[in-house]
Amino acid sequence: MNRTKIEDALLAMGVPAGILGFNYIADAIEIFEEKGMNISITKELYPAIAKKNNTTPSRTERAIRHAFERVRSYRGNPDVINHYIGMDNCENSSSLKTLYIRIKQECRETEKKERDEEIAKQENETPITALEIREIIRQELRMFLNELNVVQS
Repeated sequence: MNRTKIEDALLAMGVPAGILGFNYIADAIEIFEEKGMNISITKELYPAIAKKNNTTPSRTERAIRHAFERVRSYRGNPDVINHYIGMDNCENSSSLKTLYIRIKQECRETEKKERDEEIAKQENETPITALEIREIIRQELRMFLNELNVVQS
């Protein structure tokens, strides 16, 4: 999962890119990807984000809550918000974990689609036959022998 995918999801929900919570949420998703979702939100996640951004864990928590509140209350696209974080459980931990799961699912779907397209592309390519291989070898051998004759002359 890359940061661009995370930022795209936040922008689609309507999180303003200019508020601190935008970057803090993206940092949180990256930390979940690195350490897993079972880390303690208040004892590990917020302090890690705060340290990275030279602030305090309480300010980090507040900025994330503010970003989610802005999206849910009057800024975001309700369908997209429901998809990524839902409208019911408004706790930061729940919203962050749900967002992480949704983005991860989308990444898996994208990877699967890309693999399927690559397989389909390979299946559509005409395989080379033994006769064609022999002809390629003959051509290469002729070129080699011609070069050898030129060098010996």
